[in-house]
Parts: sequence; C-alpha cells; structure tokens
Amino acid sequence: MSGVLKLETLVRVAFRRWNVEHSFRVAKSELGFAHYEGRNYVALMRHMSLCLVAMNFVAEHTERLRQGNPEVTLEQVCRALRLLCRGWLQRHRGTSELGCLLHTLCYHQLRNRAARASKQRRPVLIRDRKKPRRPRRQHHSRSTARRT
Repeated sequence: MSGVLKLETLVRVAFRRWNVEHSFRVAKSELGFAHYEGRNYVALMRHMSLCLVAMNFVAEHTERLRQGNPEVTLEQVCRALRLLCRGWLQRHRGTSELGCLLHTLCYHQLRNRAARASKQRRPVLIRDRKKPRRPRRQHHSRSTARRT
C-alpha cells in the first residue's frame, strides 16, 4: 500500500509542475510578462506585479466562466479581454481599427528610434597632445636674502 501511495504522490507532484509552466507560458505570451525592456529594478518589480495582478484577474474570471462551460481556457479569456480593450480604445480615441494600427506602428517606430539613439556611442575625443603646463611658481626659502 505504501508503494502505491508513493507512486500516486509522485505522479501528482509531477503533473502539478505542468500547471505552473502553463501559467508562466500564458503570462508571457498573453499578458506581457516578458515584455519589460527597462533598466530600473523598481520598474521591473512594478511591471511583474502588474502582470501577476492581471494574471489573477484572468484566472478568477476563467474559473467563474468554467462553471457554465468547463472548456473555457486562460488563453480564450485573455484573447476576449484583449478584443474588448481594443474596442474600448477605438471608441475612446474615436478612430477605426486601421487608425489604431497606424497609431501603434508610429508609437513603436518612435520607441525604436529613441532606443537606437540611446545605444549609439558618442565619439571619443582623443587629444593629440597635452596642453602645456603652466610653469610653477618657485617659492623662495626664508633663508635666502631679501632684495632691498
């Protein structure tokens, strides 16, 4: 009996890993978990926290929707929310889908231009020769005779 119980525990633990990996895959592909490009640790933590809050929101709505339809997946809920948000943005901006697409393209081009400009190295100025030093003042010791 204990051998069967150990095998059952092993199988349960092994398949629990799949749930964690699936959650990370959904967070990366659907919620932008891997899209952070900044250089600030605090901003990274804020981005990750926001993604995890969004993941929790999607997971709760998925569970609620599964009560009526057990075939609902996290990916489907994410895609439906993305579609709702896109429609809301179009109404809010007062533009068509093409206008939103053009706006997004321009935004990404500006970001890419700014990133390229910040990555370009400034030319290093190399001086051919050093500036001549000023001659040092010679301090007279007190033992020398003063001119009168």
